[in-house]
Amino acid sequence: MECLAVFEGGGAKGIAFAGALEAAEEQGIKFSGYGGASSGAIIALLSCFGYKGSEIKSKLKRDKIINLLDKKFLILFYWVRFMSRINYFLSLT
Repeated sequence: MECLAVFEGGGAKGIAFAGALEAAEEQGIKFSGYGGASSGAIIALLSCFGYKGSEIKSKLKRDKIINLLDKKFLILFYWVRFMSRINYFLSLT
């Protein structure tokens, strides 16, 4: 079965989303896309990068989230953040 995974925000609930993702994978559910807000967006992003639910869960328990991301993806984060702010300020004029 294929479906989309969408996770809401909620701070520490992010680890629960990783567990839900792990359970879905154990049931053979395949995801064709991911989305989320706040902590849910972090889980969705890591899933897009190829992390499995079990990997995300174990890493969230022992590491800081920043340690999960490759440096090249951090550059992408900052670029997207910068461009969204530029677009916001351009829309004000």
